Amino acid sequence: MNLQLRHSLAWQMIGPIPLMVIAAIAAIWFIVPRKIADNATDQAVLAGRSIATQFKTLREYYTENVVDKIVTEGTFKVLSDHKGDAKAIPLPATMILDLSAMLAKQNTAISLYSKLPFPNRENRLLDSFQQEAWDFLTRNPQETYSRQEILDGKQVVRVAVADVMAVQACVDCHNSIAGSPKKDWKLGDVRGVLEITSIIDAELANGAALSRHIIGGAILVGLGLLGIALLVAGSVTRPIEALIGAMQKVAAGNFETVFPGLGRKDEIGRLAVGFNHMVSQLGAAREREVADRARTATMQAELTRVARLTTMGRLAASMAHEINQPLAAIVANGNAGLRWLARTSPNFDEARVALDQIVKEGHRASDIIEGIRAVFRKGEERRTTVDVNELIGEVLLLTRAEIQNERISVRTELLNNLPKVVGDRIQLQLVFRNLIVNAVEAMNSVTDRERVLHIKSAIMPSGVRVTVTDFGTGIDQDSKDRIFDTFFTTKSHGMGMGLSICRSIVEAHGGKLSASRSHPYGSIFEIDLPAAKMDDR
Repeated sequence: MNLQLRHSLAWQMIGPIPLMVIAAIAAIWFIVPRKIADNATDQAVLAGRSIATQFKTLREYYTENVVDKIVTEGTFKVLSDHKGDAKAIPLPATMILDLSAMLAKQNTAISLYSKLPFPNRENRLLDSFQQEAWDFLTRNPQETYSRQEILDGKQVVRVAVADVMAVQACVDCHNSIAGSPKKDWKLGDVRGVLEITSIIDAELANGAALSRHIIGGAILVGLGLLGIALLVAGSVTRPIEALIGAMQKVAAGNFETVFPGLGRKDEIGRLAVGFNHMVSQLGAAREREVADRARTATMQAELTRVARLTTMGRLAASMAHEINQPLAAIVANGNAGLRWLARTSPNFDEARVALDQIVKEGHRASDIIEGIRAVFRKGEERRTTVDVNELIGEVLLLTRAEIQNERISVRTELLNNLPKVVGDRIQLQLVFRNLIVNAVEAMNSVTDRERVLHIKSAIMPSGVRVTVTDFGTGIDQDSKDRIFDTFFTTKSHGMGMGLSICRSIVEAHGGKLSASRSHPYGSIFEIDLPAAKMDDR
């Protein structure tokens, strides 16, 4: 069987029905005929016991009210062979045998036999059932002995009960008759066995016919259930297949897909409504994702530009500091020259003009350097209240590519309800980004241990502390005291401006940036920033 079909909803709904029908037919085939046969046997046993009771009651009445009176009056005789004598009536046992012959036409036979027979029945042989019945009933005269068997090609039920000496007239008669095999009969003795044999072929045939009818009905019911199941399965699986097709279109990126079944009032309709709502939410999420990507790209570009401009600004400041000293000396020397020349009377106009030009050019050089700094400066600082945890999250998003490329595991312990700080959001992003990128680069050569970037925020008495810890090579002792110096770097491609700029930004915000070696390996950078006051918020 096809694996997909076997696991389909339609197969799960329809498949059990044929199996159940087959199981039901098998159960009916094996159970019903046996139950019918058992029931026929039980009914035959009950009927046999009832007939035996009736015949015993009839014989008792016949013995007490007919035979006893006739024998006492003396006009008639009581004989077993009564049919040839007009003055004879049948013995009670003979009456039972005569009635049995009459009932034989109704598929019921009654026989009376004994292991203590009269002389005229001494040659009668008992079969196995009769032998067993006599043995059982002589020990248990109140019980019934029965068995189902085949006689003359017919299914019969043989029921045997004890023929007990029930009235004194029977006892007296049997003790007085010359041919009686026993002379000491008393009430309660088992005189013989009364057997009722019933043919149950008709009942068994009716049972077999009933079984066939039941099996046929079960087949018809099974076919009906199968047809209903096919209709129900089709009404369920077809809409579900349509929903699956619509979901595949959504998975391919078509968020304008219209889901079938939206007008239905059943579970399929509710499912379609749920899917439609989910897709609308996915579409909105996709739009937000696109917007977030655009915003992240903008922030990344802004942060990169700020980093570049801040570095260039710091570089320009350092260059200005270095150049302004010789320029100041030029200006000072030029002024001194002018003063010395001013004391002479010779015509030194041209010299005075030259010295004056030196002074002008010196001032002009200073103005040019200041202009370069102005070019790299983007307006005034914009201070506002900042959520440090949120800022860290943004920077981690911006640096996600570097972190993933270096297979770095990020662990954050960001304290809830952290106080906000006041500062320039872009500048503080630059600080965190620089520290995170430095930590990532410090671990790019680590191969013998896990690469972990651990960022933690906490509340300090002075405000907020952010700790950035890496599992890299660490800070050596010689570099510990110079790591924040301008132009000092341990990187082959570095300018030595990053950490210097970070410290300057943190200190400009009233905070502190420090570094130390982590044990057993790695580095720890701690940033302390003052919490915003109520007036600042």
